Amino acid sequence: MTMNKRASEKTVRFTLYILCVLLIASAGCIQPTEETETMSLQLDVFPNPVYMGETTSLTATLENNAKKTYRNIKIEVFDPGQFGAINCPSLSKRELKPFGVADLTCSFRAPMIDKERVVYLGVSASFDSSLNAVQPVEIISEEEKKRREMTGKMETKPSTYSYEDESISLTIEFSENLPIVARPTEQYVYFTIKNKGDGLAKINSFRVSGLPMQCDIPNEFEPIKDEFQKIACKLSPCNVNYLSVENIIVNIDYTYEITRTIPVTIRK
Repeated sequence: MTMNKRASEKTVRFTLYILCVLLIASAGCIQPTEETETMSLQLDVFPNPVYMGETTSLTATLENNAKKTYRNIKIEVFDPGQFGAINCPSLSKRELKPFGVADLTCSFRAPMIDKERVVYLGVSASFDSSLNAVQPVEIISEEEKKRREMTGKMETKPSTYSYEDESISLTIEFSENLPIVARPTEQYVYFTIKNKGDGLAKINSFRVSGLPMQCDIPNEFEPIKDEFQKIACKLSPCNVNYLSVENIIVNIDYTYEITRTIPVTIRK
């Protein structure tokens, strides 16, 4: 009776195990309902744990889940922990298209130890991208503004506008609500770049064109937390008879770096 009970328990446990495996396998085939539209870096080490003096392999997979192509892809191990690298060259690719994948595989030898310990392997992935924005700007003459105010037809628009991609954001803020009035008094527009991803952004270039303006663009962009220094531009709107529309065109080139670590257990 006892043997039959144990056999029954084993059968139940085995059945539950099979059901769990099938559930996990089927879940892996389902498209996620919320997909992060950015670059993802995943790490895997096998075998893990690893015994001292033996080798283990690290695989770093960079996947482009965004809807645009990234340039100058580079994946490398920035922290080998206490492991000695046997074969670990960095990976470089000219570009990574949407839904593309880049893999880096490295082999490591575990060090000799006196007791079991956990060490961490660190991997970084960097890529180049651009954020481009076109901001329409209405310019109105003082006479036309007064005429519309008298007839109750003067409409204003917000002074702040935002643009973003998967990694950074750009805020364009005018000193007054739009439209801009063509007059000799000083008027400004301000540009603020923020890091919105979980990595580090480096601004390589900032270019603005279109509507005439004088800008104080720094040679180097230095972030304070997630925000870079604000760029101030003095507007020089041309004279208009009534109402005209100009564009402010902004081009930001940047490099983005994400890092990940993975724990590895070393045993005697």
